[in-house]
Amino acid sequence: MARRTGKGRKAKRAVLSRLKPDEAQAVLNQLLALHPELAGEAEEIAQVLLSDVSFEAVADEVESALRFPDLDDLNARAGPSRWGYTPPDEAAWELLEEALQPFIDEMTRYVELAMEKQALEICQGILLGLYRLRDAEDHEVLQWAADFPFEVASRVVKTWSEAKRPKDSAEGASHRHPTLPRDFVSEHLPEWQDLITK
Repeated sequence: MARRTGKGRKAKRAVLSRLKPDEAQAVLNQLLALHPELAGEAEEIAQVLLSDVSFEAVADEVESALRFPDLDDLNARAGPSRWGYTPPDEAAWELLEEALQPFIDEMTRYVELAMEKQALEICQGILLGLYRLRDAEDHEVLQWAADFPFEVASRVVKTWSEAKRPKDSAEGASHRHPTLPRDFVSEHLPEWQDLITK
């Protein structure tokens, strides 16, 4: 009998470990509804989980994501279609913007959560990833959108700086339009100092 109970527990844990994100969210919501006393502990775990952000890791992910679209992706997007003609440079921009958008969304989410330090790390990571690709002559898609890293970098800074911050947080009040740390820009983005510090 004890063995069956052990197997039953293992089976339940196996199910939990295989849940999709939306299913895991539903389980957490139900668990907190049944046990509201766990809300504080769940919040602390979430804070710790979300706090671990480094701009170097984000830069690596951004660079990888922007290098992922290849010539086949470009050819599938560019050229004639039933909606008209899409030039290769326009198709390249679309592919790169789609690859970058999840990082911008994540940065904005952290701002909205009043996690300013982490939002800044993500912003810096995005910029560094873009900066690494500023002369990516070896990549077919980036060749068609050579100005992409430079032009998008200024938009990223503007999005981060002007993102809506929670009014009720001390950080929200004191960081209405924050600026990037000059030492980060001079050390990691030296060729873009004029663009970034405007």
